[in-house]
Amino acid sequence: MLQDRNVFDSNKTFWRAATRRSLAPQCGPATLNNVHDELGMTPLMWASMYANEPAVIELLIERSANVRAVTKHGVTALHWAAHYNKSARATEIVQALLLGGADPTTRAKNGLTAAEFALDNGNSAVAAVLSLTGHDCEEAVSRSTGGLQRPTRAFAAACPSQSSGDSNRR
Repeated sequence: MLQDRNVFDSNKTFWRAATRRSLAPQCGPATLNNVHDELGMTPLMWASMYANEPAVIELLIERSANVRAVTKHGVTALHWAAHYNKSARATEIVQALLLGGADPTTRAKNGLTAAEFALDNGNSAVAAVLSLTGHDCEEAVSRSTGGLQRPTRAFAAACPSQSSGDSNRR
């Protein structure tokens, strides 16, 4: 477990400091396409979690990073970005993934979409970018509230057309 924490910490430090300029010389297509580390993560997944610059994501995608690669749990780079990336430019990072071909309807093995990952972690701005449908919003609020309470502010921000009306949604 400590080894996993060290892997997370070192990747977090590396990707937070990464810029397109610093990364370009060391990333070629052969090193990016489907390379998974000991935790099942690709460079694009790590960058999606921690990068501060959308240009880093764009560079990885330009250099053939597989935007639809999944971990053994069915989690994609888009899921990781939606859940973990709290940078000031997180919405732009999600947009870069979407423009690169990420599928916002992909569900991880736990059944959640990237938008639901975002809502579960209070990342409403990212959830809004993912352009949730009313059905996805209903599912997300039902999971987060047990279907008995008012929608959260995160839900209301991401799904305004679904959050008006009855305060005891079921």
